[in-house]
Amino acid sequence: MKRNAFLLVLIALTGILLYGIWFAYLWRISMPIYNFTKETNSYTSSLYAADESLGHTMIPNTHGHYIWGHGDSVEIKTDSRGFRIGAGSAPADGGLLFLGDSFTLCEELDYSQSYPYLIGDALCQPVQNAAVSGYGYAQMILKARTYIEQLQPNAVVFQVSPWLAERAITPYMPALFFKVPSPYYNQSGAIIPPLYTTPIFELTQNRLLDEYRQSPVSFFDKFGFVWHFTRLVFQKQYWEELKLHFSFANANATALNSAENATALAIKEISALCKGRKLVLLVMGFEKDQIGRFGQLFSQVLNENVLLVDADELLWSQPSIIDKSAFERAYCFWHGNPPVLVDYHFNAHANILLREAINQTVGAELSACH
Repeated sequence: MKRNAFLLVLIALTGILLYGIWFAYLWRISMPIYNFTKETNSYTSSLYAADESLGHTMIPNTHGHYIWGHGDSVEIKTDSRGFRIGAGSAPADGGLLFLGDSFTLCEELDYSQSYPYLIGDALCQPVQNAAVSGYGYAQMILKARTYIEQLQPNAVVFQVSPWLAERAITPYMPALFFKVPSPYYNQSGAIIPPLYTTPIFELTQNRLLDEYRQSPVSFFDKFGFVWHFTRLVFQKQYWEELKLHFSFANANATALNSAENATALAIKEISALCKGRKLVLLVMGFEKDQIGRFGQLFSQVLNENVLLVDADELLWSQPSIIDKSAFERAYCFWHGNPPVLVDYHFNAHANILLREAINQTVGAELSACH
């Protein structure tokens, strides 16, 4: 009896010791995250949730914010499908369906300044903005498979950017500090669902981190941050990674190793999905010759219904844009005096030019104005 009691105590003490070692390790890797949270970085609130097929998605019927590091914020509303909408908007079928990432979602701008709204307003067409920050081609195609048939849009505007291909050939989306699984293309060209879901979105998009961003630094503040936030994320991450390591179920999950092939797969499928309706391939990649980079691929799909809009050409052709530095000064976000570059996404001026680029190419064919 005494021996059994001794063994139970020994097991309990060993468990406590091991968890203490684990928590000490968590503390060490959590401090850079804690310090980053205390800095005046831009962030989002009440906008994103984990999703078993897409990795993450916009929360339906939400009223969230993109909050700038300097204190201003942008209100963002979504409809029942998680599409970004303006104040007073309601879900509508048809119109223009936009697929892309943050450059198409335009979360740093008011809805009325985003190029999807601007082009919809110019063409008198309803706007279905299905873009989500952090997406790659795999997620965009998954959304296209659902919503093109469901909504029957008059046209689909499909963002084409190099980073969308890079995100489509890795099992994890770009993220600071954590692994965030997302769908991706395997070597056979199939889209593999996320390896697992993470609680990172639930924890970062509620009020938890908002409180830690404002609270004074102290030992107890750090302890609470580790216990209520990073502990939950890392425990899930390491447990899922351990299961994957010993699993044979992912033999077909080896990622495609070519961004060019991912681009080809995405463009060919979106062209097939849009058969019989207009498809606008909107090229924007921060470089002068993205069209040239994918010229042969584009030539294989272009026809009277598949149109190419070279936004890069229009942005770079403005008289003041003489180099990359001038490009950033004109089209990115700056703040302060003297101005400091705070975000590389396209500002309101660039979004106006994106509208012009699309309108010049497809406006006459898609306008519903009378």
